[in-house]
Amino acid sequence: MLRTLRIPVAALALFIVSISLSAQVTWNATFNDDFTGTAGTGPDLTKWAYDSPTAGASNNELEIYCGQSGAGTTGDCADYLKNAHADGSGSLVISAVKMPDGQWTSARLLTHGKFTFTYGRAEANIKLPSAPGLWPAFSMLGDNIFSGTNWPACGEADMMENVPQLGPTVTQSSLNGPNYNGRSSIFAKYTFPAGQRIDSAYHTYGIIWGPDLIQYYVDTPATPFASFTPADLPRRGTWVYNDHPFFMLLNLAVGGSWPGPPDATTPNPANMYVDRVTVYAPGTGHPANLGASPTSKSSVTLSWNASPTAGATYKVYASTSQGFLPGPATLKASAVTGTSFVVTGLNARTVYYFRVVANAAGSGDSLPSNIGTATTPSH
Repeated sequence: MLRTLRIPVAALALFIVSISLSAQVTWNATFNDDFTGTAGTGPDLTKWAYDSPTAGASNNELEIYCGQSGAGTTGDCADYLKNAHADGSGSLVISAVKMPDGQWTSARLLTHGKFTFTYGRAEANIKLPSAPGLWPAFSMLGDNIFSGTNWPACGEADMMENVPQLGPTVTQSSLNGPNYNGRSSIFAKYTFPAGQRIDSAYHTYGIIWGPDLIQYYVDTPATPFASFTPADLPRRGTWVYNDHPFFMLLNLAVGGSWPGPPDATTPNPANMYVDRVTVYAPGTGHPANLGASPTSKSSVTLSWNASPTAGATYKVYASTSQGFLPGPATLKASAVTGTSFVVTGLNARTVYYFRVVANAAGSGDSLPSNIGTATTPSH
């Protein structure tokens, strides 16, 4: 079973986003860990599990991941708490440690079997190390990888990665799926404002995830720096973020296909500090299964499954751009009370794309539905 983080990417895909999906959404926390344990104690095992000692082998990583039965708690991993422990000040410390025999050890933690989620917002507040050979990451992976769906078909979304090639002022976020993975994964880079570094302060790295839309942000969800939709996939690429739950991962790799080896300047131990990990669900459930059917050369009928939130009404959006985001310029109707709507005033012989957003008093907007599409006829 392949459980991997990516090898280097070949081309930059960067999408500056001016519309935030989080602005009108009321978020409710469904998972939170503030890492308030006593200094030296391990992570909360009701929330986190240890990954396999050899989980990084497919990336040619140098470390072994400590903290699981068998090889994860013997030999160089006998004192596995050195690799993942509370600092007593509200942070989890994930430490890469070079042992006296030259073997690097580290930890890779995951929420599989403890917590998964489908859609919402996930973020972690982290202070990262920056040195030769270090590869810290905060990611999520399709939970169906444990039930027979191999990587990359399970889907992988990386909220944050850093390697020495990026330097201490740049992080990377990416998507991996069928026909866009490894060297051809879809990714965007975030450059911190002047004077800010990944290793001098904590920063929040997050994702906003809906059925047909993923946004990445640093420090505030109101200003996402990248947006991906199915329209951004390469030819024959498959969007694998709309039909199953994902779990989260935190890890600090050493060496491997991307960063290369550590050297004499790499600190031992090298520490990644995680202050908080939180997952939020929108207060209003999103409408699903949006379908679109042309009814004339200037109109299209939409239908969808109702939001699970009682009393929700709907906003209808339309555009001729496939990967569009809901916003004032594309709003066609609001306060729609049913689960169907006829969009009028369209142009003939034109491909249109549609989204629907639910809204409920006190709960704000939902995440947008999937994208529906229809082509108006010529007459």
